[in-house]
Amino acid sequence: MIELRGIRRDYGNFSLTADLQIDERELLTLFGESGSGKTTILRLIAGFERPDSGQIFVGGREVTRLPPERRQIGYVFQDYTLFPHLSVGQNIAYGLRVQKLPSEARMRRVRELLDLTELAGFEDRAVAMLSGGEQQRVALARALAPSPKALLLDEPFSAIDTERRGSLRRHLLNVQRTLQIPTVFVTHSRTEALYLSDRLVIMRDGAIVESGVPRDIYERPTTLYAARFTGSANTFTHEKLKRLPAHWLDGPVPAERAADQGAPIAVLRPEKFEFTNTGQSEPEGGCLEGQIRHVGYFGSYCLYIVETELGELEVQEEPGCSVGQTVRLCCPAGSIHLLG
Repeated sequence: MIELRGIRRDYGNFSLTADLQIDERELLTLFGESGSGKTTILRLIAGFERPDSGQIFVGGREVTRLPPERRQIGYVFQDYTLFPHLSVGQNIAYGLRVQKLPSEARMRRVRELLDLTELAGFEDRAVAMLSGGEQQRVALARALAPSPKALLLDEPFSAIDTERRGSLRRHLLNVQRTLQIPTVFVTHSRTEALYLSDRLVIMRDGAIVESGVPRDIYERPTTLYAARFTGSANTFTHEKLKRLPAHWLDGPVPAERAADQGAPIAVLRPEKFEFTNTGQSEPEGGCLEGQIRHVGYFGSYCLYIVETELGELEVQEEPGCSVGQTVRLCCPAGSIHLLG
C-alpha cells in the first residue's frame, strides 16, 4: 500500500496538495495537463523530492525522510535511462548487484523477469539493438528486479509509436496483475488513463479534481473539468435543459443548481445521440431537430457538428450523413448527466 497524508509541496507560486491511498494490487493513474503535479507526486513517493509537510507511507512503513534507495520502490522513467554499455540481462540485474545478491540467485531472478516481460532470449543483446517497446520492457524488468513494495511509472509509453502502445498497455496490465503490486502510473493520454486504471485521479493546478473508477468518471463526472478532460462533452445550462425532454436527464435538477442560470450544470457525451430520419414518425418522448454543419471522418464513426435550437451539438454516429442534411437527434432516457 502507498499512502500520502496531508502532503504539501511549494514551488514559488505553485502549491501541490495531496491525500491519496493506493491499495495493494491497485493500479492508480494520475491524469492531468502538463504542470498539474502528476510527476511531482511520483517524485515525492520515490524520494527524489521531499514534501514541505505531510507523511508518505509505503508498505505500512513511513518513508517521508528516507532516501530513494531505502524506499523499496521500482521506478520506470519516461526516457527509460537504460545503461547503454550493459546488455539486457546486465541492465535487469543492476539493482540485484547493488543488493549484493549471490550470482546464482541473481541470474535466476533475471530469467524470471525475462520470461515475465516476454524478453526470453534477449539476455545478451545490446540495448541499442532493441526497439522502443523492447527497451520499455527492459526498464520495467529492471525496476521490478529487486522485488519492490511499489511500482511507479512516469509516462513510459510517450516515446512509443502509437500503433505499438496497445500491446504495451496490455502487457503492463498482465505484469501488474501477475505481481499484484501497488502501482502509480502517470499519463496525459486519455486512452491510457481510461484503459489501464483501477482508479483514475484527475489533477489540475496541483490539486486532485476528481477520483474514482474510470467508467464512473467518464459517465457520471462530478465536475465540468473532469467531464471535458476525459472526453468530448456537450454541456447544458438549466435554461437549455428546460427545452429538452425531461426523461433525457438522469435526475431532477436541484433547486440550487436551477438558480445558477449561466453555468453548465449537465453534460451529454456525443455517442449517446442517435440519428433518426426526418421522414420517420417521431419516437415517444420527443427528439431535437438540427442541420449538420460539419462532418469529421474517423473510420468506424464520424463526429458531426449539428446546429440546433440549443446551439451546436457534437454527435458521434456511423458514417453516412453529409453537411447540410437535416436530422433528428434522440437519446436514451437518462443520457444527460447532472454534474455534482
